[in-house]
Amino acid sequence: MRNDFQNLVLDELLHIANGESRVTEQMIEEEKDDSYKEVLVALLELSEDIKFKKKESELIIEELNKQKRKAEMATKAKAEFLSMISHEIRTPLNAIIGIGHILAHESPSQDQMTYIQNLRWSGDNLLAIINDVLDFNKIEAGKVNFESTPFNIRHSISGVLESMRMKANEQNCKLIKSIEDNLPDFLIGDPTRFIQILNNLVSNAVKFTMNGTVRLDAQYRSIDETMIELEVNVSDSGIGITEDKLTQIFEHFSQADSKINRKFGGTGLGLTITKQLIELQGGEISVESELGVGSNFKIVIPFKLPNEFEIRERQAASTNYLDLSLKGASVLIVEDIAVNRLVVEKFLAEWEVSTDFAENGMEAINKVIAGKFDLVLMDLQMPVMDGFIATSEIRKLPRNKYRNLPIVALTAASISEVSSEVFDAGMNDIVSKPINPAELFRTIAKFVKQGSENCSKQNIINDPNDMISEQEGSDLKFNYIKKLAKGDQSFLKKVLHLSIKAFEEFLKEYSTNLLADDFEQLSNTRHKIYSSINNFEIKELMKLMKESKQSFVKNNKNHDLYGFKIEHLKNVENATIEIIKKLQLEIADMELIEA
Repeated sequence: MRNDFQNLVLDELLHIANGESRVTEQMIEEEKDDSYKEVLVALLELSEDIKFKKKESELIIEELNKQKRKAEMATKAKAEFLSMISHEIRTPLNAIIGIGHILAHESPSQDQMTYIQNLRWSGDNLLAIINDVLDFNKIEAGKVNFESTPFNIRHSISGVLESMRMKANEQNCKLIKSIEDNLPDFLIGDPTRFIQILNNLVSNAVKFTMNGTVRLDAQYRSIDETMIELEVNVSDSGIGITEDKLTQIFEHFSQADSKINRKFGGTGLGLTITKQLIELQGGEISVESELGVGSNFKIVIPFKLPNEFEIRERQAASTNYLDLSLKGASVLIVEDIAVNRLVVEKFLAEWEVSTDFAENGMEAINKVIAGKFDLVLMDLQMPVMDGFIATSEIRKLPRNKYRNLPIVALTAASISEVSSEVFDAGMNDIVSKPINPAELFRTIAKFVKQGSENCSKQNIINDPNDMISEQEGSDLKFNYIKKLAKGDQSFLKKVLHLSIKAFEEFLKEYSTNLLADDFEQLSNTRHKIYSSINNFEIKELMKLMKESKQSFVKNNKNHDLYGFKIEHLKNVENATIEIIKKLQLEIADMELIEA
């Protein structure tokens, strides 16, 4: 090959590699040597082929990006749907849990206390399961965080079966438990996830078993000094599953037969989540079943074994909080809603804890610098500065006491939704709303040095927040506020006066924000009034707030909304004015009695 042609070929290959070409039709025609001409033709075809492939690849990548965006939107929509449904379920569930607390302190008989304990156990675990539904996407992606703490395996198993006892009785279904004698009492793992797994399996077994037996057997498959493989079998004498359907029952939204959904209900998610939770912990699940005879689900999960120190520490942590005292502790309550501050103060006053207040994060920083507190209760959503930023700024202050100051988040959101952000900001723990007084006490007690005096049982009170009843009507109900006041008329009047002020400010802000189409501020206004609505169980106004949340959103392009907006605002004004009048009448009645 002549040198000039060889150089041309090498130069052309470099240009082709860079997406260019210098060979032309004219160069091919002018070439006299047929063999060289073939090389040039091949180079031109190669260049054209690469250009075509590149364009084709770009189109494929563009299409893949489109599909990726669609998938991301679908995933987001699913997550938002699960979040919305879970929130709607949490509202009545919070009422159930709260009523359980109230009933437990109304001097029930022993039989009644058994039912109340089952109610509270079921409510607490249902709330945990609902929060887990919010983690569904994380479960699918294998991004679930598992706790690693010592827990009593026997208590967990017994608790699950006791919570199912009433349903089993309705089904005329006998529950049988068998735990191997030499199974260790304590294992290290995630008790909430373990209870969720057992709940799913046992509730399924009970649901599909009429006039039969459900049996739970627990033993170990293998054990050494540090690890154990726990084996649990949940068997029933229920309707059973056909062999060809056994592989489908662990699939998303799938049940063995469509008739089952119509007859027994269910989403078809339970076994899917159960299988993934087990496998993410390094375990396995299998099933054997025969139609009309029954089913047996076997799970095997590895757990660590705790040492004696960890067992003693766990036993100490589970000590009844009534044996402890917070007397003399100093707590800063950071909360922008006055009624919420008053409720938390009532809890702490019962435990002889001194309190101070801040209405936003900026004020909290100044209070922390100026005062001396054993702990800070930090709301997350506040004007001026939220709880996340305030905590981060406190941690940056140039003294060790600010870095070591216990800060506990208060939130109405699902803990799983905010936990990573809470701990990233530097907070030490989370207490969810509605506040469970026992949980609040235990959380504070973890960080505050204990005194010598005991809290009495009478000091445990229930937080009335989120206690919307299912009764119809717009009348105010004072049951929870009066229960909280425990005969303290000055406290009750203070709550009523603060509530009147809250509703007056709400009406002014709500009207201004809605007429200005400031939907972001409208959302904040709704958030601020929810506690007051819940305190008095005002169902009519809660319905209007739900209507507002669904109808008035940012970037709403519905031009026919104006008439509906005016009608909605009129209803809100009428309802709020009526509420204010009734609160004023209640205060007047109290003052008349006092006179």
